[in-house]
Amino acid sequence: MWQIELMMLKQVFQNFQKQFPETKNFIIAYSGGIDSHVLLHQFATFFQQNNTGHLQAIHINHGLNPKADQWAKHCQTICNAFNIPLEIITIDANAKNGESPEDFARQLRYQVFENCIQKNDCLLTAHHQDDQAETLLLQCFRGAGPKGLAAMPSIVPFSKGVHWRPFLSLSRSQIHEYAIEKQLKWIEDDSNQNIKFDRNFIRHEVMPLLKTRWPSIHKTLARSASHCAETMNCLEEYLQNDLNCLIGTKENTLSVKQLLKLSEARRNNCIRYWITYNNFPIPSTIKLKTIINNVLLAREDATPCVTWDGGEIQRYRDDLYLMEPLLPFDNQVEIRWNLHEHCQLPSNLGYLSATQTPSGHLSSRIGSELIVRFRQQGERCQLAGRGCHHSLKHLFQEWGVPPWMRDRIPLLYCGNELVAIVGYGVCEGFQAQQDDSGCWEVRLSSKKIIQSNNTRN
Repeated sequence: MWQIELMMLKQVFQNFQKQFPETKNFIIAYSGGIDSHVLLHQFATFFQQNNTGHLQAIHINHGLNPKADQWAKHCQTICNAFNIPLEIITIDANAKNGESPEDFARQLRYQVFENCIQKNDCLLTAHHQDDQAETLLLQCFRGAGPKGLAAMPSIVPFSKGVHWRPFLSLSRSQIHEYAIEKQLKWIEDDSNQNIKFDRNFIRHEVMPLLKTRWPSIHKTLARSASHCAETMNCLEEYLQNDLNCLIGTKENTLSVKQLLKLSEARRNNCIRYWITYNNFPIPSTIKLKTIINNVLLAREDATPCVTWDGGEIQRYRDDLYLMEPLLPFDNQVEIRWNLHEHCQLPSNLGYLSATQTPSGHLSSRIGSELIVRFRQQGERCQLAGRGCHHSLKHLFQEWGVPPWMRDRIPLLYCGNELVAIVGYGVCEGFQAQQDDSGCWEVRLSSKKIIQSNNTRN
């Protein structure tokens, strides 16, 4: 029976390789529980028999259970037996007041996984058919839309690689039978019996009751999730086409006027998809209504803002901006910068770097040390090639810089002379000359201020 199943895994693996032929490194999220142990056993056996790819494992020590260190040692023993490299990572998974312990621990785990997955890596998790059914019910109880009801995809892009759930077609009972047949020894986490957690309540109270009436309910719900996923894939194709027609005047923005031409349902779905596409958490239905009423329908000269946990939308002129919530910022700060080193900026503004190159914009006569300041109001400068001085306020308006960013744009000074507005212009007298071989190119590496694609900078 299990020899046949391993042959099925071979077929599944071959199908995966057709989609991702460059993927050679597979990383198992190994908790030591029955599901991940079976996943480890099956893939370890398959890789040994077929001599294909590289297999390793990650164990997250949440530190929540008194036996956590003992479990980590157990996982190490099992991996040693299979000659599989194991990385044990300890995290503090104690949720703050008001946070769901389940969601908080899950978010931390996936942050760790995201940092570990490199290009052409594949994260393997042991989610199965019953997990899929439970996830669908959880999403239903939370009032989720089509994307939430699609539950867990089998394969999805993740970090720099992909996330694969090869067991989604298998039931919990099948996995248990395999573990018994192979005499596997796994960890039993007593917290999995605690029904104060939503998923455990569904697993131990709701699903058994449903199965007395509908014995195959886990398969039925998993199938419903699959149908929702297909529908969502089709919807996202249409939404992507819509987004291409909604591009604002600035990169990474949407046009408010174009959004308002759409029907309410289509507009709401476009905004949700735009937020999801950029890897931000979806705002609640109430927050989405607030975005429509307070941001899209605001006066054109207003600069409204709506913030939710992990995201923020602001408007300037006709452009809708999506970003992380801006952190408090003191524009009085002053930083001495050695251009041969990175310059870390305050708040979430990122860092500056400089390289000497013939194609640089800043003259070498500035030396190798500058002062980084921020706008205080009233600054004026003459940009290279212009015949007169302008206030920074006038220039920012000309360039269409949103008001909330104007005091956060780094200004470079040589002594008390303004040298450059980073990302926008160089002042007269400090521009690179044709015979200047040591001129500087300055770059701002910004963290999550405005998102342009699926990968956060």
